[in-house]
Amino acid sequence: MSASNVEDLRSAFSLGSRVFDDLPVFRNFYAHRSEYTAMKARRIAYKYGIPVREHPTVILCRTSPGASQAVILEWLDDIWATVQMVCD
Repeated sequence: MSASNVEDLRSAFSLGSRVFDDLPVFRNFYAHRSEYTAMKARRIAYKYGIPVREHPTVILCRTSPGASQAVILEWLDDIWATVQMVCD
């Protein structure tokens, strides 16, 4: 497929954000609410410098060391930046 905006797509998804890898894990937790999915979400907390013993909801509401806002808000900003790059 030769999309006319393929370079914009590559650029947008190469921002280095983890949101597109990590958000589905949290979505699975909220969909299934099992100990297994909670454990997977807690593993992600480690990557953000957040204690892994926290509940997934608390993880999303915590601010990573060096960040200016909660993880979920950082993700929303990253998604917004990606959408802007794709649509511009």
